[in-house]
Amino acid sequence: MSVHPEPRSFTLQQALLLGLLPALATGLVAAVSNYFVAQTTQDREDQRLLRLVGFTQTAEARRTQVALVVAPIDLDQTATPPPTVTTAPTPHAGPARPEQAVVDYYQYLADGRSATAWAMLTDQFQQRVNNDDFAAYRAFWETAGEVQVVEALVEERPTATSAVVLASVYWPLEAVTRSYRITLVLDPASQTWRIDVVSAA
Repeated sequence: MSVHPEPRSFTLQQALLLGLLPALATGLVAAVSNYFVAQTTQDREDQRLLRLVGFTQTAEARRTQVALVVAPIDLDQTATPPPTVTTAPTPHAGPARPEQAVVDYYQYLADGRSATAWAMLTDQFQQRVNNDDFAAYRAFWETAGEVQVVEALVEERPTATSAVVLASVYWPLEAVTRSYRITLVLDPASQTWRIDVVSAA
């Protein structure tokens, strides 16, 4: 004798619930899908914003940085002044090398800066050689062409405030190079070398 189970009857609530299950499942799948689509879209927008400002962090860091980038600026906020930096005074560099002073002297003359070159001569040199006549000095060097020091070497240092420099100077108008023995003295006030004697070497 076979036993057949009786057909199970459903209440109205159960029937309604069974009827809604497919719709609920479809809605849940759609909601999850929409969430991931929105999240992906937001991540892409976050990455686009971060590329604009040069960030390349992880997704979590990117979201943090985007929040910082797009946050409104408080215009009422008072800017904090930068800290005061105290620097030590620069020590005096001291006088230039005497051979460099000779190079500078002739370069000033070549550049037409005869007043600057004149100031590099001692008072005795200006009086002894040029009769303290700057106009004649300038006229001479304006016709000399762009003289150039080929070589300048210190020959001796008789004292701490004097030096003798051997210099080879090219005269372009004559196309010759002449050698000179130039004595310089250190001006204690300005701590610069001044030319006192020039003689043929």
